[in-house]
Amino acid sequence: NTIVHLGDIHDKWDTSDGWKNKIVKILRDYKGKFYTLIGNHDLPYNSDAYHNQTCLHNLELSGVLKILRSELVLSNVVLAPLSLNIKEAKKQFYYYNENQKIGFQYILCGHHFYEFGLSPDSGFTEEDLKSYNQSVDMILGHDHRQYDQLQVGAVRLLRPGSLMRTELSEVMIDHKPRILI
Repeated sequence: NTIVHLGDIHDKWDTSDGWKNKIVKILRDYKGKFYTLIGNHDLPYNSDAYHNQTCLHNLELSGVLKILRSELVLSNVVLAPLSLNIKEAKKQFYYYNENQKIGFQYILCGHHFYEFGLSPDSGFTEEDLKSYNQSVDMILGHDHRQYDQLQVGAVRLLRPGSLMRTELSEVMIDHKPRILI
């Protein structure tokens, strides 16, 4: 079994030892593989240069998770992570539009694109998605609320909402984690 988390394992990149130990225990008890994207709360200043100072780095060193940095092939499905940097993510997005292997289902996984449709510099626009000529699923993390599935051209966009955000529990009584299988 494999789990892919869409980023933000915790709320602050320098999370307390108590929280790190709790995550380690949970993931050590899990018998499958656990991958995560890097979320904006996992990385200070949204910069990979600081990755070695983070809780996420410590979790990776402990062996309980792997950061999904390159394609992961599971049977005939390719999970392709998109960079936290939107300009780099768009390059990757168009690369996969031209370079999908025949017979494989592609799922593009990203974190930091909650501004969908607002600005070409902050997220993917509807025009970006309409220009994609391959059938692809795009799963984006970060959003604190769940959105219905959206089909734009050949792209099916899924935004399941955050797995856990305690500060939202008082205002979103019906907020439930959503897991995509």
